[in-house]
Order: sequence, then C-alpha cells, then structure tokens
Amino acid sequence: RFDSLNVSFRYDRGAVYLDSLHGTILNGCRIEGYGDLNTAARPEAYRLTARVDSFDLNNLVFNSFRSDLSGQMIMAGRGLNSQTMALDFDLDLAESYFDIYHCHHAAGQMTVTTGGLHFFPGFEVDYHDNRFVFDGGLEYKGQMDITGRADLPQLADFVHQTFIDLPAGRATADFGL
Repeated sequence: RFDSLNVSFRYDRGAVYLDSLHGTILNGCRIEGYGDLNTAARPEAYRLTARVDSFDLNNLVFNSFRSDLSGQMIMAGRGLNSQTMALDFDLDLAESYFDIYHCHHAAGQMTVTTGGLHFFPGFEVDYHDNRFVFDGGLEYKGQMDITGRADLPQLADFVHQTFIDLPAGRATADFGL
C-alpha cells in the first residue's frame, strides 16, 4: 500500500529505475531512497537503498512479526509471490522495536522470506551498552535456531525484564536458542 509516495522513475527494456522516491508507504512507514525493479527477470528482481522510519515487517510479509524499524537499509529482492519471494537486507538501524524486543542499534545482514528470517554471522543488536552478536534462523511459527555471544556490561538495564527481577553486575555468555 502506498499512502503518499512521490517517485521519479525511468523504464527501459522491462526494468523500472526508481531514481528517487520519498513519502509514506505500508501504513505509516516513511521512506526516502532509490531502487529498481526488473520485471523481465524470472523470478522478478528488485533493489532498494533507503532510509526508513516506522517500518513494520508485518505490513510487507503477512503473518510475520510486528516491528517498528528505523534506519538505513539496502535490500535486494527476488520474486513477487509467496513461493518465490526472498528479501536480502543489509541493515543499519537506529532505535527500533522488533516484536516484543527493543534495541538501540542493530546492524548486519539478514534474509526475509514468507517462512521466516535468517540472520547472517555477525548480526549485532545493542540494547543500551549491552551487545548481542549472533546468527541463525527464526521462523514466524516459533521455531528458532540462533547462536551467538552476549556482552552485558550493565545487567541493571534488564530490570523487570527477566525472571531475575533486579539484576546487577555484568556478564558475558555464549548462547544457543
């Protein structure tokens, strides 16, 4: 859904080149960027380089995860239907929310399909001064296979968020979920 989008584009031999686009799409996501769409390729191929604010993945991939993502993204996608669609992202996000999780910064590469997410090695998420570096997969139906390392210099940042009501101190941990 395009709420209010301004686009400057060119068409040549089955490809649409989006020289610039800015506005609001997908129920309130503000976007500014450029990209292209090759409808002659099978499956179709598209790219987007953009700054987004308030991007909700669930508005693009139905039955995925509610989110409120803001920051820079480079996306290379293929396929326009649920059987062939795959979106490869290189992200550099500012403060954002993903499902029930809050982060202050996230960066790395991931692939989004209609079945789930795959995080490539070295994907980083910062919550206050705490850093999680991980890779693996997360299906929308709940299955996950994620491994990584957590560097937690301020456990007090997690007050009332875990089974330990008032954590304190610092920690590092390797994890597998």
